[in-house]
Amino acid sequence: MIEILDDLDVLTRPDVDPRELSLAGARYGSKAADTVARDSVIEVTLSSIVHRSIGGSGRTTEYYGADGEPLSREEVVENAVETEGIVHFSGRFSYRIVGGTVSGFAFYGGERG
Repeated sequence: MIEILDDLDVLTRPDVDPRELSLAGARYGSKAADTVARDSVIEVTLSSIVHRSIGGSGRTTEYYGADGEPLSREEVVENAVETEGIVHFSGRFSYRIVGGTVSGFAFYGGERG
């Protein structure tokens, strides 16, 4: 297993198999419920139970369901991890989850070079 944050150059290799990669401990293709640190998630996007969210600029994101009622951060994170969504972390990285499986990574920020 190759941890991307320990070896950024792995991303330049044309022969790398994504199933050999992990980002911040979550392996590509792993069951998200087993590998995603829910308590470290700072925001969720594209969760199926969220029909409206309010956030931005230092504000804690608020989530609302189809009925207009507020959803807890925990409900939204759990839904994204178990089904589908994108979960974001303070270390400036994200996981894409499809069908409860980690199916994509993103990391960003100038300090990564």
